[in-house]
Amino acid sequence: MAEPKKQFTPEFRAEAVRLTQTSGRSHREIAADLGVGRSTCSATIRMVTARQSR
Repeated sequence: MAEPKKQFTPEFRAEAVRLTQTSGRSHREIAADLGVGRSTCSATIRMVTARQSR
């Protein structure tokens, strides 16, 4: 049986974005630290930065 889809809090998403903007590390490294897949991390970062630019 498949695992239920993870729900990420706004705080978690903000932290992922903050890490990419301030740490100089790759999405892959940040995703590993946060315990999520690289594509999930990248999509979250794109979504949050798009919302911030509106």
